[in-house]
Amino acid sequence: MIEKKMAEINAKIFIQAKTVESMLNLALKGVFNRDSEACQKVLEMEKSVNRMEIDIDELCTTVLALYQPEAAPLRKIITILKNNNDLERIGDHAVNICESAAELKTFEKKDVYQLLHDMSDSALLMFSKAFLSFMKEDPALARDVCSIDDSVDEIEMIILKRSLDVMASEPGLALYGYHMIRIAQNLERIADLSTNMAEETVFMKEGRILRHGKDESLGAKKEKKNNI
Repeated sequence: MIEKKMAEINAKIFIQAKTVESMLNLALKGVFNRDSEACQKVLEMEKSVNRMEIDIDELCTTVLALYQPEAAPLRKIITILKNNNDLERIGDHAVNICESAAELKTFEKKDVYQLLHDMSDSALLMFSKAFLSFMKEDPALARDVCSIDDSVDEIEMIILKRSLDVMASEPGLALYGYHMIRIAQNLERIADLSTNMAEETVFMKEGRILRHGKDESLGAKKEKKNNI
């Protein structure tokens, strides 16, 4: 019976991820193509993501209460719960990007747009790889995601500097610079949340915790304390 429930949960989390991925692509279409209809679709899809998050949480809670899974099945449920929360947050960031896209429509595109395009490509790649690593239960692919994160941070800092330079040299573009920075910050958070999802895949498959640059197996800290 638990297998049937897990299959249902897997199906729902897959749908949730694909919906969020569509939201990201539409939000960026809103930015780069100045497509208002794409952004409107993102706002409509957010409601579905919010409802699905609750459904998945309730299903996971039911499995924990009824079947009390241990070891690998328990780690998978924990991973799904965390991924479910991260997916909903990524959907929120897509909405934020759409809000800024609407404000940028009246401004002429500048060279910062190309940097933003590069950053969005990396963030989307991280997201797709992170969720694929979960679906395939592939910790090696998950570790690839973690290796991309620093490059996204670097591009964000360049966008921040260039946008501030534009704002300082042309006060009339203050709003433009603000929203370029806001979009970059939301992309950086999407990349961070994708990294979280990848780290949870490693935890799910190997029982190893990747956090703050550390790679530790479950119980490692307890063993260290016992050896002191």
